[in-house]
Amino acid sequence: MPSKGINFSSTKSKTKSSDLSSNPRTAATRKWEHELGGLSLALHRVNKAATVVRGRAIAKVKASSTYAEASKEIREKLLQEAIDDVNQK
Repeated sequence: MPSKGINFSSTKSKTKSSDLSSNPRTAATRKWEHELGGLSLALHRVNKAATVVRGRAIAKVKASSTYAEASKEIREKLLQEAIDDVNQK
């Protein structure tokens, strides 16, 4: 008898297909992601997570008062520091 903590049944979609975007590019991406498996899927998830984290770090820097008052060179430096910080984690 399998452990109660492991679900051996096939994966089910968490959303109804009617709730998903009808944009053809989004649908193509969703189909491509569904076809991924193994290391390709793991790598895709890691890259996707890193992109999200970098985007959030950039948004956080741009929302700061220091960024709003800084010159163009300082702004570029602040953004680069935020990106470098995220990339080192």
